[in-house]
Amino acid sequence: MFLTIPSVIASLIQNENVINFINKYILYTTPTGFALYILLIFFFGYFYTFMVMNPEDMSKDLNQRGAYIPGVRPGTETSKYISKSIGRLTAVGSLFLCILAGMPVLMSMFTNLPSSVSIGGTGVLIVVGVAIETYKQIESGLVSRSYQKRRAKR
Repeated sequence: MFLTIPSVIASLIQNENVINFINKYILYTTPTGFALYILLIFFFGYFYTFMVMNPEDMSKDLNQRGAYIPGVRPGTETSKYISKSIGRLTAVGSLFLCILAGMPVLMSMFTNLPSSVSIGGTGVLIVVGVAIETYKQIESGLVSRSYQKRRAKR
C-alpha cells in the first residue's frame, strides 16, 4: 500500500519527472523499490507485534494471576525477558514474511514468465501449509502402521 501511494500521486500530478522517478526507484519490481518493500514488511512486522503484544501488560497480567516464568524475577525482569523473547520470535517471523513476499517478485524478475503466470505470497503460503499437513498425515499413517505391526507380533 505504501508503495502504491506515490504512483497514485504521480498519476494525479501528471509530472513526467515524478513519474520517471517513481518508475525507476519506487516500484517494487526495481532493486531499490524491492529493498524498500522488504524493509517495510520487516518494520511493520515488528511494529504490529509490539503494538499488539505489550510486554509490560503481559508482565503485570502474570503477576496479578500469581504466575511467573521460572528463573525470571517478577516485574521489570519479566517484562525485559518477554520483550527479548518477542523480539527474537518477531525477527524470525518477519524474516519468513519477507522471504514469502519477496519470492514471487524475485521469480518474476529472474524468469521470463509473463505477468499473468505469477505466484503470489498467499499461494506459496497455501502450498507450504498443504505440504506440511500432507507430511504430518503420512507420518501419522506410518506410525500407526508400525504400531499395528508391533501389536500383532505380541
